[in-house]
Amino acid sequence: MKETERFLKDYWYATRSIGRLMLDLSAAKQAYEQSLTSLPVTEGYVKAQGRRRSVSSPVERAAIIASDQFHAEMLSIEKRLLDERRTIALIEQTVKNAGLTAPEASYVRMRYFEARSVEAAAQRLYCSVATCGRLRVSALRKIERVLDAHDTSGGPVLSCVNDA
Repeated sequence: MKETERFLKDYWYATRSIGRLMLDLSAAKQAYEQSLTSLPVTEGYVKAQGRRRSVSSPVERAAIIASDQFHAEMLSIEKRLLDERRTIALIEQTVKNAGLTAPEASYVRMRYFEARSVEAAAQRLYCSVATCGRLRVSALRKIERVLDAHDTSGGPVLSCVNDA
């Protein structure tokens, strides 16, 4: 069950990572746009982004290289964002396919997706901590069955998430 819990906790980590990546992407886009507007323009200049460059000045070459680096950084961040979104979609689909009862689904959402404490989840579900423990065990077993079914039929589910 530890692996199943790690699988579910990846949801929270992925959502936090998306927030950070969005900030990084915004900063990278701003830097890229500034680098494009600050490029010196001469007769021999051809635009950046992997096209041919016939420039005469070292300053122009340095500016184009910096612009290309910002563009590459943006592409890298966008790829990582896509990976994190795939992780979230995979976890949500797995939980959906597990056939959890309403209290189990609420417990999973609060505990693993929202990172609430067991006590907070118990309070919101109007039950005891012991009841939450029973909900946890039954929900994790159901989710584990879905993960095992994916493992035997469709390949490694957990490795898709851990690689992200």
